[in-house]
Amino acid sequence: MSGIAERAARGRMPPVAAAALLHGALWAALLGAAALSPAALAAQTPWTWLEGVLAALLSSIVGLPLWWAPINLLFFPALLAALSVQVEPVFVLAAFLALYSLNSAAWRQRVPLFASGARTARQVAGLLPPRRGLRVIDLGCGAGGLLHSLSAARPGGVYHGVELSPLPYLAARVRSWLSGGAFSVRWGDFWACDLAQYDVVYVYLSPEPMERLWAKASREMRPGSLLISKGFAVPGGEPSLTLATGERMDPVLYVWRM
Repeated sequence: MSGIAERAARGRMPPVAAAALLHGALWAALLGAAALSPAALAAQTPWTWLEGVLAALLSSIVGLPLWWAPINLLFFPALLAALSVQVEPVFVLAAFLALYSLNSAAWRQRVPLFASGARTARQVAGLLPPRRGLRVIDLGCGAGGLLHSLSAARPGGVYHGVELSPLPYLAARVRSWLSGGAFSVRWGDFWACDLAQYDVVYVYLSPEPMERLWAKASREMRPGSLLISKGFAVPGGEPSLTLATGERMDPVLYVWRM
């Protein structure tokens, strides 16, 4: 499993692929230990739970983020339970498509769907430089909650968002329309955005992309512009300012003046 860990740590392997290889290695080991056929082994609940527990414990060793541990624990037990009640394939497909549409960025960008919260929005609004025409972008803006709050608190700015997951993107577009176009949102990969045109870049991502994001921001952002990250710091990078939001989840804002 050291090869899986090395490739995942270097960003060469998507988390889904690392998880699949982990489960494959564990099932191969259990098949050898139990001397059963694959179908017979997978159909026995104790072996399925044992594989899930081992996969959860080994998640971090193969370079997967912490939030993959419960996914690895429950994946095969949940699959076995679904098969036991004979769920129609169309419903399984519909559930998969709904989950993918809601949170496809977790697979493609290693960024789960997070909401920033009202307290964070007030803190960020207080950090915005006091001038009209300020250009702000939220990378991975979800349903557009932060952009809606900022545009209401500081109406003189220009607010953009980028979101990859289809359902949150559509929700953000509806919210933008209801706000009278106070902010704009586009669907796509935020890695393709040119950060040089913005005065403030806000992110609420995960630990995985922070090093790459810092490299991109260092190349593209103008001197004096602000990079604001909720919950996740740059590995080895000292922020210019840290603020407590008072929220229970990821309660710290990290601010870098470029």
